[in-house]
This record gives sequence, structure tokens and C-alpha cells, in this order.
Amino acid sequence: MCFFRNKKHFIAGVVGVGLDILKVLYPRDYPDAVLEEERMAINLSSLNVNLGLQYKFLNPRGGYWGIAAKYEFVNFDNKNGTSLTGDVISVSISRGLLENSLKKQNQEFWKK
Repeated sequence: MCFFRNKKHFIAGVVGVGLDILKVLYPRDYPDAVLEEERMAINLSSLNVNLGLQYKFLNPRGGYWGIAAKYEFVNFDNKNGTSLTGDVISVSISRGLLENSLKKQNQEFWKK
């Protein structure tokens, strides 16, 4: 969902859904682990629903620099362990290096 766009700037909302997986390692001297299998790592998974805002500085010759900030709703269920529930704020920086000439041709075609 694009909020603003001109030749040099692009601002849009971002929405996403995904699956996050954490590998939790127990220490060797974990007091409650009786069997060797219980000392092994476990994988925790959570549905990740996120929304945020993205800004891109567009290079006229192709490519861009971008930054995105997202609020991510996650809920890792770690039974009999430390609570890992809670939400996450993430910030990412991106760099687009290549120009998509086919996309540019399509944009020019639909402007006519």
C-alpha cells in the first residue's frame, strides 16, 4: 500500500504473515534434565503477523536505499521454561542494486 511516491522517494505500508522458529538450547548441567534426550535442543515456533512502514530513497539510474520499521505480533509457547511471549519491533535496512528493465517497460506502457 503506497502512501507517497515521486522520482526520488517512496513511502509505503507493509503487512506480512510468517512462521518464526527458535532453536532453544539447554545447558549441559540443566538440573531437571535426567535423560540425555532432555538435554538436547528444542524448536519453538510461532505465527508472526507484522505491520509497519517502509521508506525508499530511489536512485534515478536504478536501485534504492531503504529502511523499514515493523511491529511483529509473536507468541512463542515455551512450556515448562522461561516465558518467551511478547511482541517485537524490528528495523531493517535494505539496498537494491539492480534495475528491473522489464518492470520499467511495463510502467511506461501503462502510462500511455
